Amino acid sequence: MDMPSPEKADLLWENAMATESAIKSAAENVLIAYLRESKGYKNIVVDALHPGIADIYAIGSRNGLLIQIKYAITPIEPGCLSEKEITSIKARAAEKKAQPWEARIMLDESLQLKGSIEFRLLS
Repeated sequence: MDMPSPEKADLLWENAMATESAIKSAAENVLIAYLRESKGYKNIVVDALHPGIADIYAIGSRNGLLIQIKYAITPIEPGCLSEKEITSIKARAAEKKAQPWEARIMLDESLQLKGSIEFRLLS
């Protein structure tokens, strides 16, 4: 198999990263729409921790939620948070006096929600 030129390799990498970025954005948008439309949260902040990972902080009249998303494109199932990730989000949630949650989102090929969002309270 021939190796792509450095320029073509850079372009392939940029396209792959753009795709990952689009998938991440789609998953975030699905969750934000759900929180606004189904749960009535109006104040929602996306806090990018590092590339590919973001907290969704939803502030409500009764409580705040700090949610970390795991997402995948069908037929692949989204993974679960690792113990290290759970410990980390619990600490960040405690600082904000919010409940720590995990959201697992499966998207179809057109980056639309497939099925329903799976939530897990991290207590």
